[in-house]
Amino acid sequence: MKPLRTYGAMIVVVIAGILNMAPWCVAATWIEIDGEVTAEGMPVCALVLVNGQRMFSCDTNSGQYKLDVPLDKNGEVTVQAFANGFAPFRKTITPSGAVSIDIAMARASADSRSLAVTSSVSAGQTDSTVNVSGTIQSDGTPVCALVLANGQSMFSCGDHLGQYSLDVSLNDNRQISPLYVFAAGFVPFKRTISVLYTGAPDMDDDGDGTSEYQGDCNDADAAVHPGAIDVCGDGIDQDCNGVDTGCAGNKTARLAAAQTWMYQIQNLDQDGAVDALAASDYPLLILEPGHNFSQWPYDTASITTALDRTPDGQPRLLLAYIDIGQAEDYRDYWGEDWVAPTAIQRGSPDFLVTIDPDGWSGNYPVAFWRQAWKTIWLGSQGIIATLARYGFDGVYLDWVEAYDDDAVIDAAEQDGVDPAFEMIEFIEEIGSAGRAVDPEFLVIPQNAPYLIDSAPSRYAAAIDALAVEDTWYHGDGDADWDDPRAGDLHERHEDDWSTANRLAQYQMYLSRDLPVFSVDYCISTANAAHVYSQARAAGLRPLVTRVSLSRMTVTPPDAFP
Repeated sequence: MKPLRTYGAMIVVVIAGILNMAPWCVAATWIEIDGEVTAEGMPVCALVLVNGQRMFSCDTNSGQYKLDVPLDKNGEVTVQAFANGFAPFRKTITPSGAVSIDIAMARASADSRSLAVTSSVSAGQTDSTVNVSGTIQSDGTPVCALVLANGQSMFSCGDHLGQYSLDVSLNDNRQISPLYVFAAGFVPFKRTISVLYTGAPDMDDDGDGTSEYQGDCNDADAAVHPGAIDVCGDGIDQDCNGVDTGCAGNKTARLAAAQTWMYQIQNLDQDGAVDALAASDYPLLILEPGHNFSQWPYDTASITTALDRTPDGQPRLLLAYIDIGQAEDYRDYWGEDWVAPTAIQRGSPDFLVTIDPDGWSGNYPVAFWRQAWKTIWLGSQGIIATLARYGFDGVYLDWVEAYDDDAVIDAAEQDGVDPAFEMIEFIEEIGSAGRAVDPEFLVIPQNAPYLIDSAPSRYAAAIDALAVEDTWYHGDGDADWDDPRAGDLHERHEDDWSTANRLAQYQMYLSRDLPVFSVDYCISTANAAHVYSQARAAGLRPLVTRVSLSRMTVTPPDAFP
């Protein structure tokens, strides 16, 4: 329910005679060029390229740059500037000598063009490197761009138009951080990729013709490899597509068949709320279980009993909405002696890290890898097992994106752990806790679509589908149903979070036969119609409602065929 966080306005500037410009002469005249890069009057850390020369305006440079550069064949210097969240800047001058050029960036408009960038990581050419590769497109057309990753760079131009491949060394956190892509006329792209495993290219250990780095997800079993026949329901992913094929009639197969769904996590205790859901024919419901509210808990067993079948008697999937990346002060696990954190100070217990960045009151991001937090959820008496015993078919995990929250990342660094690795492990443990009660227990994370980049096969095996918010429109945190900001907002769609890049990333799941359920928040029926049309065309299972999720939607899927 909580909207995706947005990245800060980290600004990168490209001043180049490289992208869409004429080349300079070999016997060129060289001049000195300097200046300052600012945004709203503040100096920024920038990568500066001028006719093939480059430097960073970071750290002690404090936004300043100075370079000796060659003039191009026309005696010109072309200045291009690209910044996350800012409109591209371009200026060409004909200097007579040393020159100073200061650049002030302007905010990007809602219709600024974005790049769709895919990325995958494999073994590098040496033991100490990995290879990151992928494609760069805009509306399906390959784009010539500059790609930078951990100090290495290349252009996706010429014979390699729209494609890139770089061997890079990981940073101390086992990350490619960041992967930058710059192209003339486009808002810059930025992504951080966590890599759980690196090493030399693997041999084919089990003799099935495929090594680990070629996609064999179990190189100790010759019956497991890409292209193998997957035996349904045995818990083994023989064909290495990230999931075990479901057998007809089981929960995985029913989830795969669910093209429509409903999502309500507030006001289920209001008169008629459960009855309205019971009368609907949605095959999948996402519900607030409410059993552990500190005040006025729900009669959860009665709710699941009332909703576990559709009006025609068919079994219905019920998933319990839970927030695994934040502590909520209205739950019964919140101790009387707990102290909520602030924006600048951690709480007590100290796994309480900070306040919610999107404005949801009473919600606090946590150091989710701490055993004290996990104990609340796991084990025979934990929340997960309790929900399975109440009759829920699985869980719907909110705030998985905690692994990518700045304050949580800082806490992970202090504890010496990789937050992406820890989140995947926590989700695996949640699945195991549910399956200890119900062997078919389902796990669907909401948001954090880039987590799969850290360990594609492993993460895909840990989940049964992906759910995503805000692909097209979002609403303000804590906005009521009738609040004018309960939907139709389009203010979080830059870089990785542009609609084009989100859709490209969802293909990482769809290509592994994992359904992708999308929810967008709209008030306008025109916006709802737009979402349903675009989402279905992208292979998603869409729902359009309002951000409070306190009623059944007034823009249901069947009203927008």
